[in-house]
Amino acid sequence: MDLDLIHSPSNYGLSFYTSESSKSNEVRDYTSWIAALPPAINILTEPKNIVLRQGEEQLVFSEFETSLSNNVTSITFDNGSNYSFEGLNVSVKRFHPTLFKIHVSPQSSVGVYDIPLVASMLIQTTSSKLPVFNDTVTGNTNPEFQISKKYPTIDYITTKANLTIEVLPPLTLSETFMGYWHTWGDAVALIVAGAVGAFATFAMDLLKKQKGII
Repeated sequence: MDLDLIHSPSNYGLSFYTSESSKSNEVRDYTSWIAALPPAINILTEPKNIVLRQGEEQLVFSEFETSLSNNVTSITFDNGSNYSFEGLNVSVKRFHPTLFKIHVSPQSSVGVYDIPLVASMLIQTTSSKLPVFNDTVTGNTNPEFQISKKYPTIDYITTKANLTIEVLPPLTLSETFMGYWHTWGDAVALIVAGAVGAFATFAMDLLKKQKGII
């Protein structure tokens, strides 16, 4: 089925149910919420571009978002709960918000690392992120969808993503000096200017005294 022809979202959720009624009483049984197709994960990090130099360590805050959920329940790498390759180590310290600890050894190769990971996201029928399917003719929300909100169920989607890290060589002596000067240069210049001014005043006073004595 071409979803675009019926104005449906490219990613949506499915929930099946059975109902039995007797007079005014009704019993419904809903299945877990199923994602179709499993949505792609968008990883937002702070800083946006993760750049470390050989020998550095950094904590990186991240947010995992999909069209159906942003509630991360687990993150795993290809080789387990931690990632390690050529001295580059990545571990998950926290899920909410996600916090990565990244360590780069002095022996790690310089370059860009695309680290594959698998994240599990919690889906709830009561989530505000779930798209609402409206009837294409009337524009009204399907009443069965509204009823399902009264009987919330959960499920998980598991999908792949990449965490990109760039490794650079250590700062050279000149780069370290330039960085120091960029940060403290104005303050140092003010201090030096003040010291020169004070010394000039002192020298002039001393010269005047000497002339007075002569």
